[in-house]
Amino acid sequence: MKGLIIFTRKEKLDAVKQVLHDRTPGGMAVSDVLGCGRQKADPNITGIPLVPGIEVEVGLMHKVRIDAVVRDEDAEPLIDAICDVAATGKFGDGKIFVYDVVDAVRIRTRERGEAAL
Repeated sequence: MKGLIIFTRKEKLDAVKQVLHDRTPGGMAVSDVLGCGRQKADPNITGIPLVPGIEVEVGLMHKVRIDAVVRDEDAEPLIDAICDVAATGKFGDGKIFVYDVVDAVRIRTRERGEAAL
């Protein structure tokens, strides 16, 4: 199994979710995150209120993180499909990190491996 950590633009979330829904038997976890890369921070975002009333300049962009675990044979076609729907051709389109997943366990039934997806 392969784990995918997908960072993308917020406006691309629905398209990426649809690709995952259409092509994988498993689910996904979605988080609202802040991050930085080659894209410059949004000049309209002045900072994050760490303490009420006090903002700190952080230079981070709002992104979406999607975590999914997929079958080995689904990983490459899925990555291609995600790139197709998420790419704008501009800095800030995001990244996909791919890693090996040793095992998965469905808590309710104790199924393991791909059966747990």
